[in-house]
Amino acid sequence: MKKSSQITQAIALTLTAAALSPGLSIAAPCQERLPASADLAKRTFKALDANADGKVSMAEAGRADAIAKTFNAEDVNADKHLSEEEFMVLYHGLLADKGYPIGADLERAVKDIQSARKKAAEEKRTQEARQKQAKGSAEARTTAARKQQADLDAKRIQDARQKQAQESAEARTAAARKKQADLDAQRAQEARQKQTGDQKAKGAPKPTPVPVEPKKVKKPRKPADGVAPPPTDAGKGTAEGAQG
Repeated sequence: MKKSSQITQAIALTLTAAALSPGLSIAAPCQERLPASADLAKRTFKALDANADGKVSMAEAGRADAIAKTFNAEDVNADKHLSEEEFMVLYHGLLADKGYPIGADLERAVKDIQSARKKAAEEKRTQEARQKQAKGSAEARTTAARKQQADLDAKRIQDARQKQAQESAEARTAAARKKQADLDAQRAQEARQKQTGDQKAKGAPKPTPVPVEPKKVKKPRKPADGVAPPPTDAGKGTAEGAQG
């Protein structure tokens, strides 16, 4: 059991050195070219994971130049570390490039990883499309709501203006009617006053004229025969004129 474990460890270390270090040929113990299995890939991953944190950093991968060169390409989530699945895909690619035989379990594991990645990418695109559609729908609803609110505000303003104009027109009409009513009332009052004055004038008794006694004119006495009559005023005036 101990010997088998040592052989497996030796194969892992040999494959790590051969597949991951440039210039070295791939050689297994006893010159056997055993197919690389998924378990061997996991052991190689653990061999590089110096601090045993379950991931390989750039510094840890720097010990193997081949991994360092393709590190970023396989760092799918761009977290500057390689997970076990990311490393397994990278390890599979390096072995395939060097023509080393790959076991069916490793092939199957890598295909499953790649299928999961493809599915995740499709789901991400679908989610992004839905989010974009939802965002577009939300923006469309927001735009429609804003337009509806703007139309409502415009209608309210128009209604308020119309109401104000109607109230102003009604106020002017009421003022004109009041003015006309006051004028009609004034005219009616003046007419009544005039009618009352006329009635009073007709009903008042006429003044009784004061009788004037006629002046008594004294008849000139008839002169005696042979006596000249006294001069009248006319004659007096004539005489006075002659004297003058």
